[in-house]
Amino acid sequence: MTAIDRGTGQVMGQATGQAIGQLIDGVSIRMGGRDWIVPALTFGQIKRLRGRLEILPAEPGVLSGAQIDAIIDVVHAALARNYPAVTVEDVGEHLLDLGNMATVVKAIMTGSGLVPSGEVEAGTV
Repeated sequence: MTAIDRGTGQVMGQATGQAIGQLIDGVSIRMGGRDWIVPALTFGQIKRLRGRLEILPAEPGVLSGAQIDAIIDVVHAALARNYPAVTVEDVGEHLLDLGNMATVVKAIMTGSGLVPSGEVEAGTV
């Protein structure tokens, strides 16, 4: 079982409290009152999330329920690489909001090479 040291962000062994891994490189984004390192998605995650990635909104505006669920799932998948204890509920209820959503999605999409830097487009997988 693992835990996250909230101060350093390191993955810690629950039994020993020793760091067992460094964070994967990504973009530092403030969510829920603290900074999180948001890495790119893995190929496996991209494959599993393909349908979700295809319905991400191309432009800001009113989001459908399916788009909100897709955003939460994609952000959770990326965060889980560095913070395995973070749940889908944590992302949707405590971390992600309309103030940071575009920044977080852009970081994931560009970091994963799914869109060029500067513009996030829906259905680019």
